[in-house]
Amino acid sequence: MAENYKCPHCEDDFKNSQGLANHIKFKHPEELEKKPTEEKEVPDAANDFELLLKDYGVKRASIITKNIAATGSPNVFDDPKEMAKKLAQWPRDIAPMYRASILEHWMKSRGNILPEELLEEVGWKRRRRKKKQRKRKPRKSRARELSGQWTLMKAERPKSE
Repeated sequence: MAENYKCPHCEDDFKNSQGLANHIKFKHPEELEKKPTEEKEVPDAANDFELLLKDYGVKRASIITKNIAATGSPNVFDDPKEMAKKLAQWPRDIAPMYRASILEHWMKSRGNILPEELLEEVGWKRRRRKKKQRKRKPRKSRARELSGQWTLMKAERPKSE
């Protein structure tokens, strides 16, 4: 089953995508020039976020920040859900226990509310350990028992003159 590719400009048929790409490149170069190239601008927030990551000791902070800015939506730095997903893509660089702190710190500094359900949904539950209090019986150590016997034996000894 052969798949045909049609030129959107002149309706010519091609056997593969390479043929279509070459056709458009050489026969319709003006159409390529008309197509606007989208370049995302790095928001000012990206620089602040990079500084925050560096404060937390993330070694590849600039790379992570540039990736988040390039692949995220225009308001990626203000959307807690999207930020959580983007941070989760860097598990070797940002440990899960630090991700929650970084996310909380960032959202509070931006004046955004961070829902607790988000942390639970992504798997960053804050666990507080309760110390188990066990009832322990006072035990005499073997050394204490032996030391008591030694003193008795010492007291029973006759004094040598």
